[in-house]
Amino acid sequence: MGGVEGLENFVGPVIHERAWVKLDKVIQNTKRDPSTEDPKHSLMKEGFFGPILAVYVFPDGEFEETLRLVDSGAKFGLTGAVFARDRWAIELAEKTLRHSAGNFYINCKSSGAVVGHQPFGGSRASGTNDKATSTNLLSRFTSIRSIK
Repeated sequence: MGGVEGLENFVGPVIHERAWVKLDKVIQNTKRDPSTEDPKHSLMKEGFFGPILAVYVFPDGEFEETLRLVDSGAKFGLTGAVFARDRWAIELAEKTLRHSAGNFYINCKSSGAVVGHQPFGGSRASGTNDKATSTNLLSRFTSIRSIK
């Protein structure tokens, strides 16, 4: 861990002590929780806005079921990513997870999205309509016509 400007650093610091305390509590509770291998665990459903990575190794032959589990699991859907070499797996993931995230990355990191550059929010409880600063929002309140 170190400053975000140092490329040798894997992760930067969190924004303030309150965030660190919250994230540390999640980590400490997780260490004591015997049910973390359950793919429906809160670690798989909640966004913690910090450097916490939850990994679920799905059983061979259960890729499609795992995609459905991912699609139904999270309350929020701002960003998501899929990493795969198999073209079939990528296409299936893109199709199955169509409504799972506003920003969906394929074989690309999901962090570092620039806020405010896209005219839409996330999916589900992360927002599904135009952002307040979007020019698309204006069209919801206007009726375009031509007068000669």
